[in-house]
Amino acid sequence: MKKDNEKDPQVDVTSDFVQDKFFGRGNFLLKLRQTLVTLVFWVMIILPLLTLINSVSEYQIWKNVYRWAWTDGVPLARDLSIMIVLSLLVFIFIGGLFLMRNNYNLKKVYPEKKTYDVERAAARCALLEAAYTERFGSREFRENIDYYSVIPEKNMDTGFAHQLFNSGGYPYE
Repeated sequence: MKKDNEKDPQVDVTSDFVQDKFFGRGNFLLKLRQTLVTLVFWVMIILPLLTLINSVSEYQIWKNVYRWAWTDGVPLARDLSIMIVLSLLVFIFIGGLFLMRNNYNLKKVYPEKKTYDVERAAARCALLEAAYTERFGSREFRENIDYYSVIPEKNMDTGFAHQLFNSGGYPYE
């Protein structure tokens, strides 16, 4: 029997969903902008490393990548190490800001805001409850039983929930 102060695990699971505009439908300009910014920063990381590898190798590996002589190499290596340290510090700072923002959203914003379709989730829960009742008995029986052996014919297939939601009119999108 459940106590009044215990939370329903189904409610906890569905309340933690987060929306992300990047993975939603549409939002082409957002996806384009974020992809371009990511590519630019990857070039800023990879190009100096290619220059370093091209310069310390015995032969020039890539013709279009700069190859320094030993006299230019010491200041370049120093500058690269400074850039890597600064990049790491910026990464840690920005990562910390994002962490604090995410924690704030998890504590203050998302508990008050529904990020899923409540009616659709309730309909899916009802479909699952009906299927569980059919296979394993009533909810009260399932919650109060200490041991229950499921015969192989009643085991659920891997795609059981997907098939159930599709046949019930609530497919995954």
